[in-house]
Amino acid sequence: MGVNILKIKKERVAIFKQEQLYQVFLLRIHSRRLQQSIIDTCWHEAKQSHQSCLMGAGALELFSFTLKLIV
Repeated sequence: MGVNILKIKKERVAIFKQEQLYQVFLLRIHSRRLQQSIIDTCWHEAKQSHQSCLMGAGALELFSFTLKLIV
């Protein structure tokens, strides 16, 4: 009986760890998509206005630095 409880606890811990790894994986995917979205927006702005692109590039650099601190 005690062995079954220990086995169940180990399985729950393993599932919890897998869920944590999956959440980190999703966060990294989201951050990459967000970075790409900002790059795409900056490129679009570059087509419309050089000054807007320069401001966008500065914001992108700041965002990238902040994201590196988070992830």
